[in-house]
Amino acid sequence: MKKKLFLLTIFLFLIVSTGHSQGKSWVKNYIQKIGFSTVSVDVITVNDSDAVTLPNIESIEADTLSSATGIAGVTYSAALNKTTITLTVYSMPIVDSAGNGGHGTLKLVDFPEGMIYVLGVIGDMSITSQTGSADNAVFDMALGSATTLTNAQTLGNANVDFVAKVDGTLSSGADTIDLVTNTPQTEDGHTTATDVWLCVAIEDAFMSSTGTMVMSGTVVITWVNTGDY
Repeated sequence: MKKKLFLLTIFLFLIVSTGHSQGKSWVKNYIQKIGFSTVSVDVITVNDSDAVTLPNIESIEADTLSSATGIAGVTYSAALNKTTITLTVYSMPIVDSAGNGGHGTLKLVDFPEGMIYVLGVIGDMSITSQTGSADNAVFDMALGSATTLTNAQTLGNANVDFVAKVDGTLSSGADTIDLVTNTPQTEDGHTTATDVWLCVAIEDAFMSSTGTMVMSGTVVITWVNTGDY
């Protein structure tokens, strides 16, 4: 009897430890096999205080995240992916288009090939200084899948297809911008992998020469690769 109780205890411990989806029937069959009467096993509910932590796999592929100086990023994968990009005093080049405003872009993520389902994006950006433009410049910032900004002082089309443009106005060269969307969307990257670009456009009246916009912050993208064909 002691041996049976010991084995039963081990089984229950393993089920609680692993969260095996077939654990209920497993225990029931074993109990019947060793001669005990049938019992019911309740589903274990895990609350916030003792939530199960899924194993994380850190991506080490060089082409997955941006390699620009001043940027760090990592992707953790468990079917549902959450990519976090961190900008630390990144100096974005702003090109003066001579009559058509200033523009700058930065690739944040190069998704794998496939149909990429983006569940949401949260960006929290802080601009701390600028050169080549007035310190009270009016500008747009957005996240898009393309970088065609030449001769454009406002953002649109594929420059804003991840997160719509947000208007900003510098105050003594500084401003904060929140880039947020919770509207799911699918990016067709089955032939050519989809990219995510941080895009900035400054109105021409505030531009004097090619310069920079210095920023820090994080961008979090939650996404799923639903497959390739």
